[in-house]
Amino acid sequence: MNYNQSQTRFCFPIILTPDAIDGGYVVTFPDLPEAITQGDTIEECLTEAKDCLEESIALRIDDNLDIPEPSSINSNYWVSLSLTMELKAILYLTIKDSGLSYKELANKVKIDEKDIINSLNPNRPTSLSILEVILSQFNKRLQVNLV
Repeated sequence: MNYNQSQTRFCFPIILTPDAIDGGYVVTFPDLPEAITQGDTIEECLTEAKDCLEESIALRIDDNLDIPEPSSINSNYWVSLSLTMELKAILYLTIKDSGLSYKELANKVKIDEKDIINSLNPNRPTSLSILEVILSQFNKRLQVNLV
C-alpha cells in the first residue's frame, strides 16, 4: 500500500442525519460501521466525529483489524485523524502489510518489542526516533510538509 497521499488516506466522509426525537444530528461513518456519535450542532458533530474516528481507528489497531480506505462518496463533511494517530495508523498498516510479528520486527530493528507495541498505543506518546527506525526497515522514511 502507498501512504504517500496521507492527506486523503485518513480523511473519512461522515453523514449527518437529523435526529427527529432528540434534536441535533446522528453522525455515522460509511466506512466504519462501529463509529457512531451525535451532536446538537454541525460544529459539535464535527468535533465529536473526530474523537469517534480516533477511537475507531485505535480499536481497529488494538484488535488487529483492517483500516479501510475512505470511500469517495459525495459528502459535505469529512473528518481526519490527528497527526499522532495518523502516524500510528501508518505504522500499524506498514507492519501488518509486511506479515511480520512485532517480535520478528523487533529482532530485525534491534529494539524491544514493547517499544513497537507502545508506539501503536493511542494512549502513549510515540517517539519519532523509534518510528524512523521501524519504518526504515521497510525502506520508508518520515517526511514533514507544512501546508
